[in-house]
Amino acid sequence: MDNFESIWEVVERPEGDEILGVPEQEYKDYDTRRERLAFTGGIEVRPDNLNRFFVRGTWSRRIDDEYRNLLAVIYSDGALQPGASEGVATWNNTRVEKEWRHRIVRDQSLAVSAGGEHELNALTLDYSAAYTRAKQDYPIRAQLRFRSSLRPNISQDFAANPDQPAISLFTTGQHLDETRYAFRENTFREQDTVQDEWSFQANAKLPLSLLGSPATLQLGGRARLREITSDNEQWRDRRASSAPGVPMAELLGDEPSQNFDYLLGRKFDPQSVRDYFEAIRSVSQTDATRRISNSIVSDFAAKEDVYSGYVMTRMELPQTNVILGLRVEQTRFSGSAPVFNAVTETFAIQDVGRQRRPPPDPINAVLSFGYSMLANECTAACRLASLEPTLGALHSTRPGRPALSLDLMEPFRPLIADSVAVSAFNRGELCDGHFLNTASGCALTDSGRKGFFSAYGRRMDTEVKHPVFEYRLNYRRMLMLHARLISAWLPGEVPTLAFLTTR
Repeated sequence: MDNFESIWEVVERPEGDEILGVPEQEYKDYDTRRERLAFTGGIEVRPDNLNRFFVRGTWSRRIDDEYRNLLAVIYSDGALQPGASEGVATWNNTRVEKEWRHRIVRDQSLAVSAGGEHELNALTLDYSAAYTRAKQDYPIRAQLRFRSSLRPNISQDFAANPDQPAISLFTTGQHLDETRYAFRENTFREQDTVQDEWSFQANAKLPLSLLGSPATLQLGGRARLREITSDNEQWRDRRASSAPGVPMAELLGDEPSQNFDYLLGRKFDPQSVRDYFEAIRSVSQTDATRRISNSIVSDFAAKEDVYSGYVMTRMELPQTNVILGLRVEQTRFSGSAPVFNAVTETFAIQDVGRQRRPPPDPINAVLSFGYSMLANECTAACRLASLEPTLGALHSTRPGRPALSLDLMEPFRPLIADSVAVSAFNRGELCDGHFLNTASGCALTDSGRKGFFSAYGRRMDTEVKHPVFEYRLNYRRMLMLHARLISAWLPGEVPTLAFLTTR
């Protein structure tokens, strides 16, 4: 699979004004192998026609073994030349780097549920309890990077063909000179994420008489208790003593690395680099090479408890039916994540409790703002898929509430809105000065909203691989894809819904 990324940013021209330019490009060539294994089973017992008991369980494991050859062109390490426009530009004294990454991602999940149904005279009762555990880890996530000593002058032309711009480097072929590359760094990363969830629910139905007419009373309750923790560790080793014992050319194989029409050079030989990683791992993964800030600020823990209950009755009158009901729900959310103070160079654990209407602090203000933006994105995706946004399943329907949009948004909350909130604070894009605290709550200032829009837009443009269709697309297109899947699933055109899960 091929993928190249042009990073568009505001850059300053030598003339003194600013334009939208590309200070960096990455050309990526992937080779991936996926392994899936799953077991499913269930037992159902019916001692008689009035009682039923069941136990069901599913265990699954997915392993992605991925090799990535990358060519990075870092224009911003050089100088933008006069006369540049948003479509055509020339950069002098740029940098070129080659990298090989080996990443194994292992996802495991276990789901067990049990319950029963009973008919006790006129009363109908059903109940169930379920436990789910999802775990993701990286047996290996290692990168080896080399930097060329050449500092080429490179011209960019995005005007003629924006989908495949003309880059002069691939005409001169200076990046193909393997003798000019020297060891830059190796990096290792470990990350374990575990999510546990318990859920309980019970429903009862009882026929009765109200105002002399037959009626049915239904009531029930549900509780969902979910907790997630993530621990991240990163190391980077740039010591010359950690370089491979051979030149980069001897770590390359015979197969060419091609990204669309761009020739990146020869691919790294997987076995040669794996042998290097195995030999250097104990040397490069030490306290001296640990990236403390990156490791700590990526850790987090969160807990969400949701309790709900309902009661409703249906009366059958001679010429009409009357339905009355009441539903209540309470959500308790708490979370904590280390925050790095760049001034004091210290870390502090920041506790977060989810509160809204109005949000009392910056964290809740950003979450509320992010959820509102994401809900609008999901509403647009529903309408493009010819779905009515107000008719949902997981969220109750009431006037003015886009229930189906909220249903679509649920699996994307942590992937988009929560991720943007965490990264915006950790990157320093949002700070205390971006918020206005009043007696009625906390809100983003104009500059704060601008910083959030930048982080949000960057996240929505991030491309990820779909776990089922196995091609890459950005999060905005991902929302549209899943809205279309719902549209196809409702009339039975597709058998099941497969939503994106956290990688």
